[in-house]
Amino acid sequence: MVLCLEDKLAFLARASTYRPLVTEVEVIETHLSWVFMAGEAVYKLKKPVLRPSVYFGSLATRKIHCESEISLNQRLAPWVYRGAVPEPMLDAIGRPMAWFYGTAPSSISKLTSFSSRLR
Repeated sequence: MVLCLEDKLAFLARASTYRPLVTEVEVIETHLSWVFMAGEAVYKLKKPVLRPSVYFGSLATRKIHCESEISLNQRLAPWVYRGAVPEPMLDAIGRPMAWFYGTAPSSISKLTSFSSRLR
């Protein structure tokens, strides 16, 4: 079962969502994405936007754009762009699952935190 957008955002903003555990998650909103900074990792969820120049309206199109972004940027900054993870799903009794082990389309970009590269 797929989570509604508000539940996905709340789930991704919780520190207990991430492994290894983090103490806090900083959430940054851009015009096209939400960025969740969780310790050494950064997760970028594209907004389901519909604009003349951008269509991220479906999970399938967000997956395609995520894969394209990672493919291009791994060539330019392989130490930053780590791959993609699935969007969160619900388990059989309605709780969010450990989303990074899910089978949903991988439409969230996973990056390395710039601050971890500066240490």
